[in-house]
Amino acid sequence: MGLKCLRYKLIIILVFFLQAAGCELFCSRVITLCLPDFPGEAADTCSAVVSWRIEYPEKTEAGLPVYTSCIVPAEASSGSTEISIRIARGVNLPVLARPVFAFGPGGYPAGAVYPADAAGGRLELEWENGFACEVLKSCLLNTVVVRGFDTSAFRTSVAEKVSELTEPGGCWLLDPAPVISRLGYGLFRESSIKAADTMVFAVPVLGGTYIADNPFYPPVMVKNDQIPETGTLYITVPLNRKTIFYEADSGETVTACFNDRIWCWNNSVTGLTESGRM
Repeated sequence: MGLKCLRYKLIIILVFFLQAAGCELFCSRVITLCLPDFPGEAADTCSAVVSWRIEYPEKTEAGLPVYTSCIVPAEASSGSTEISIRIARGVNLPVLARPVFAFGPGGYPAGAVYPADAAGGRLELEWENGFACEVLKSCLLNTVVVRGFDTSAFRTSVAEKVSELTEPGGCWLLDPAPVISRLGYGLFRESSIKAADTMVFAVPVLGGTYIADNPFYPPVMVKNDQIPETGTLYITVPLNRKTIFYEADSGETVTACFNDRIWCWNNSVTGLTESGRM
């Protein structure tokens, strides 16, 4: 009897130990994230990245992922562009990596879906998946369960819609609102993926080569062809998304945004700013 009683006590102690530890060994695993290079003409943008903000589900509670974030210095990810994290086990879990630039945090992340995109313990984040992963994360944070959602077909539909766009900006010129709304009601259709309203800003700038926080904007060269010595930077901005352009030599930062009520832009060096009602 004494041996059997001791065995039961050991089992109970083990159960409490696992609960206290959050069942880490069984509910999560360590994976390697592969951070992306900037695409095409935007490759020079990488030089302005000082760190990365990684957003990932560290654990689950009541069947839903609980997200955390960490900052990875750019020098720690240069060369190998790989870091390790402990991620919750689950289905359709988006992972995001947002670059933090010398001019401030970027609003346009790269993304991947775990475990669908994982292979050999590695998860490669891609800029093209940023929009889709941000939508999925928004749904999860609003307690919308997307376990049975076909994320692969969703991302294919996003890519097809992006191919129809004529302005630079990639997937970030799409409107997340109708997608999130219909996913919340379980009524998602491909027709939910729509181009966002956009606004073109003409901003006086000092001139130079301007890089954007949106990885799908190529660098823009503006000449000082007017008096006083300013040129004009034309920026196409999607609804409800701030867009930033930065000129490294002068440190000039141009920010533009608009919503259904107001629009505004400002230039950090010249001090010029404009705003108005829609």
